[in-house]
Amino acid sequence: MAQAVAAVAPAPNADAASAQATQPQVMAPSSDSIWAQMAKSYRGNANRLRNIQIICENTLSMHMDANGLVPRCLEFAVEQLEHIMEPTRQRLLQTFFSMLSFSVKQLVQYDSDHPDFPPSDEQIANFISRSLLVNLIWAFAGDVSCNDRESLSDFVRASTASTTIQLPPDQSLPITDYFVTMDGDWESWLTKVPQIEIEPQRITDTLTVIPTLDTVRHEMLLNIWLNERKPLILCGPPGSGKTIALLAALRSLPDMDVINVNFSSSTTPELLMKNFDHYCEYRKTPTGVVLAPVQTTRRLVIFCDEINLPQPDKYGTQRVISFMRQLVEQNGFYRTTDHTWVTLERIQFVGACNPPTDPGRNPLSARFLRHVAVIYVDCPGRTSLNQIFGTCSSNASSL
Repeated sequence: MAQAVAAVAPAPNADAASAQATQPQVMAPSSDSIWAQMAKSYRGNANRLRNIQIICENTLSMHMDANGLVPRCLEFAVEQLEHIMEPTRQRLLQTFFSMLSFSVKQLVQYDSDHPDFPPSDEQIANFISRSLLVNLIWAFAGDVSCNDRESLSDFVRASTASTTIQLPPDQSLPITDYFVTMDGDWESWLTKVPQIEIEPQRITDTLTVIPTLDTVRHEMLLNIWLNERKPLILCGPPGSGKTIALLAALRSLPDMDVINVNFSSSTTPELLMKNFDHYCEYRKTPTGVVLAPVQTTRRLVIFCDEINLPQPDKYGTQRVISFMRQLVEQNGFYRTTDHTWVTLERIQFVGACNPPTDPGRNPLSARFLRHVAVIYVDCPGRTSLNQIFGTCSSNASSL
């Protein structure tokens, strides 16, 4: 009997073995499969990037020929428009290609951030071709009055009639009243102007800034140049809000520190050197001495207010402007104390000034301006004035 019971009794570990057998077996991926997946992903990203580059090249190349849209608009801007500072073809073209480069970077970043719903080839072509028009007008006519800028906008409209580029829907408005969405569609800047409420006692405060069509467009331009790390100058009449707009854009960027340097008729390079010593540090590296902000994760923007006030010497040279040209052009300076070349790192220059035709102002040298984007901040237009007075009156009526 004991033998019969022993024959039918299950083994002590039978249940555990049965349970283990019913569990799904998870196989760890081999190193070969991991490598294959990573290589496939890399090839896919590289192919996608190459496809975007090909579409951009094919879309833009037809407008870059000798008789294309870009050369014709450049000649119109130089010959027919009145610029606030001396225009050179090199400066205008450098401004244009920097803005176009930013647009392409935006497109690549957007495509990378949306792998599940990437833009189609048609959307890519629309975005880059329409961005071409916007960048072209702001690069070639960013330093002229609103009326002259509209003249270039009309010339662009007439010149693109024989192309496949679709213009903004409202023919009565200039192209600069629109921006291009990442889907390649036109959208009015008015949709980006926020509606704000102001406390009645702040209406008369001179530091109160009311968002308008002009301020949102200027903020867009400033963000392009700050992200491209290119020097820029805002020029305009007194009270146009250029300094407030520039400081607001600078302080809105999280990784950026701003120092305000007020220029005068007697400003010399020593003023910049004192600010370098105060806000930066010299470090010895394997490639030489580097001057950079103290915090390694921050960028430093030196805001030169009234940049065209320094008087030229007897040789016609504005020493501080020539020094800044060297810093921008050569990205460094020669330190005379120990005969060492110092390279700048994470340091950018921006400026603001009144027009050079105003009393006490001096024209900046063309050698310096060829490296700088110049934006003319005119007095508010009709649309912006309506937005300003509308905001003030609606908040004042709440008293």
